[in-house]
Amino acid sequence: MSALLKLLDKVHRLPVDTRAPTAREILREVFLNDFELFAKYALGFKDINRRTHGEAIACLESAGDRKIIVLPRGKFKSTLCDVAYPMWRL
Repeated sequence: MSALLKLLDKVHRLPVDTRAPTAREILREVFLNDFELFAKYALGFKDINRRTHGEAIACLESAGDRKIIVLPRGKFKSTLCDVAYPMWRL
C-alpha cells in the first residue's frame, strides 16, 4: 500500500498538463512489479490482503514455472491464481 501512496504523491506534485501520461507510466511500472497492487487496485479485487494471501502472492511473484498454492476453501485462491495471476503475467 505504501508504494501506491508514494505513487499518488509523486503524481500529485507534477504539473497538471503532464499528470495523465506520467501517471499512466508510473502506474504501469508499479503494477508490473507488484502483483498484490495489480490485483487489488487494477483489477478491483478488494478481498486480497497481506495476512491471508501474503505467502501465495510471494509464491506467485517468485521465479519458476510450476507453483502450488494451498489455501482453505473460500479464501479467494481461484480468483487470485486463475484470474489475476494470468492477467498480471500477460
